[in-house]
Amino acid sequence: MNTRNRGIRWIAMLAVAASLAAGCTRAGSALAPSLYISATGALVTPVGQVKDGMVLAFVPGGGQINLVLGNQGDAPLEIIKVEVTTKNRDMDLLPNLAGLSFPRTVVAGEILSSSRSVLNLAVHFTPGANPDDTATVLAITTNDESLVGGVLTFSLEPEEKAALLTVNPPNFVFLNATATSSDSQEFVLSNTGSEALALGSVDFEIQSAAYSIIAGRPNKDTIIDPDDSGSGNGPRTVKIEYRPAEPPDDNYLVVEWGKVLQTGVTCNSDKVCQDDADLCGKADKVCPYSCGNGRCMCTSDSDCQAYCDDPATCREVCMTGVCREPQRTRVKLSGNVEAGQLRVDYGDALTGCVDFTTITEVGTTCTKMVKLSNSKAGLVTLTKPTVRVGDGLTSPYTVEWYGLGATQASDCAPVVGTPISASRFSLTEGNGPITVAVTYTAPGAKAANGELVVSFNSPYAGEQVVPLCGGFKKGELAVAPPPGASNIVLFAVEPTNKATKTVVLMNKGNAVLELKGVSASPVNVGIDPEGFKILNPPTGGDLQMEPGALLPLTLEFDGTLIEITDPDVSGPVALNGLLYVDYVDPLVGGDARSTSNLIGWVNVKGVTLPVADPGTSADYAGAKVGESLVLDASASVAGTFAIPNVGYTWFVSAKPLASKVYLNPGPGPSKVTVIPDVAGTYEFRLVVYAYDPAPIGGMSYFSEEAAVTVTVAP
Repeated sequence: MNTRNRGIRWIAMLAVAASLAAGCTRAGSALAPSLYISATGALVTPVGQVKDGMVLAFVPGGGQINLVLGNQGDAPLEIIKVEVTTKNRDMDLLPNLAGLSFPRTVVAGEILSSSRSVLNLAVHFTPGANPDDTATVLAITTNDESLVGGVLTFSLEPEEKAALLTVNPPNFVFLNATATSSDSQEFVLSNTGSEALALGSVDFEIQSAAYSIIAGRPNKDTIIDPDDSGSGNGPRTVKIEYRPAEPPDDNYLVVEWGKVLQTGVTCNSDKVCQDDADLCGKADKVCPYSCGNGRCMCTSDSDCQAYCDDPATCREVCMTGVCREPQRTRVKLSGNVEAGQLRVDYGDALTGCVDFTTITEVGTTCTKMVKLSNSKAGLVTLTKPTVRVGDGLTSPYTVEWYGLGATQASDCAPVVGTPISASRFSLTEGNGPITVAVTYTAPGAKAANGELVVSFNSPYAGEQVVPLCGGFKKGELAVAPPPGASNIVLFAVEPTNKATKTVVLMNKGNAVLELKGVSASPVNVGIDPEGFKILNPPTGGDLQMEPGALLPLTLEFDGTLIEITDPDVSGPVALNGLLYVDYVDPLVGGDARSTSNLIGWVNVKGVTLPVADPGTSADYAGAKVGESLVLDASASVAGTFAIPNVGYTWFVSAKPLASKVYLNPGPGPSKVTVIPDVAGTYEFRLVVYAYDPAPIGGMSYFSEEAAVTVTVAP
């Protein structure tokens, strides 16, 4: 008995603590009703407030438990209906629900039995000579949106040899997860009752990509003995992982359970079970019991449900060989991840880059500081920043990072502070700014420009890029989608059998970049048809790209030029091509070439291509300079095949001239974060692909591109 008392008190304390914590995180919310149920009377253990999934136990010998259905919220509560979903034959609910009218309105703040608008109920239990030990289960449906579906369910059961499942913690708020770094919590399932219980299914009420059970999922009919029994059938631990999908991600862990029962009927054949009037009394139904190991027992949930009067709504399962409706304990889960706001500051910001152009003497070093801070209450999870330079170039830069309080005696001097030893850092409003120290060592030749790459989650993945200028002024070419990570794939489908895609050139440097020209051709020139064409090739002044400038190119694939003469060819046919961008290498002054792979598909039949959906301008209303902007492609449509988790490619195709924003991550998740640095109009483009996983000939099907315009305020 003492074990049960301790368990229920622990539940109550955790529930109160969780409700207070939830109240703090949701301060300033709109008016809302809140169902409050109190219970008094013949209880084994006093209960302050009846929570969802709670079990109330009668004292030995029975009696009456009084229930008050009130409203602790600040808006009217509607009690839509009260249902008895399972009934102990020795218990009665008073007054009879048939004599009550619903819905009933409970005034805000009224929770006492004497309050005029509350609903007073009583459950009377008189155990007979052969007492029924099942529970009476009540389900209260309301307009309380904090409950899933507005429903609160609890049960009342006899004390005599009662099992009681306790889950610790009884609710949990995940606060430290990001889109690329999950959070996890262990939940302990224990028996604080006085008789063994058996587990049924353990799963989530709402199937969601946000939650998964990663360890400890128990098998059905796993036995848990009372905590004080000392047996080997002790508590079970279930580990749940949370990864943000659409925060706040609210859900319930639902654990089905019941007391260990047996039918009590011995047998030597199935017929003995099927002839038993108590087990199989419905002549029009197939008996769910058969003979196993000398006793009658059910073997499957479906057999039990088929035996119900209404199989469509039946909730019975087969547990420990007996058909019965299990008790359900629901554990509230919430992924209440609040977005932080990354801010990046450095002393040379007005020049557009961390400027090392005056450091020219070979071997001379200079260290400059970049400050990272978080201006909002949520977390920003940082990965240690890195530097990237152009392919094949040697980097003259090194990076270290330091915690709050790092200093520098003078410009270019070493940074003094406490180094951050971990590869990741959770940045809050209070533990920043932190310092990223970028050290440049002048090489013996012209030094490459670079980019300090700050990768973060808040909670969605983002990348803030800080330009680095080394040695002398120079332009630097970038191509989107990135040739090293993405092919440019075009599907020419009927009726036109033509397709277009956008390729964007950008000068990421700090001086003019000189283009020599752009062209497209098939791989096998002179053999394959000239199916690729640039519709707007740059000429004249367009070949001189100012720092930060974008140059969108429209690439066309003409599938009508592909002649298919073999009648046995029924599937897609590809033409492989190359896109060339010729320019002046800023390091050596000679000609250089960037190459991107092109793939054009024709004869695509019986397949619906995916549709890219980047949202509308209205979806991004309110965007401001320096604040995280989450681009969301999750509304994209898969078509014939599913879009994989990394099937989305975003890139920027227009922006204010002064902006240094460069969004070009290659294929990745549906949501990415970008931080606009200049007020004005931005255009972002999206391409998605769906994958046919056929073991032979599996391929990716790419969408047409879609674009969204975002207006960014100062």
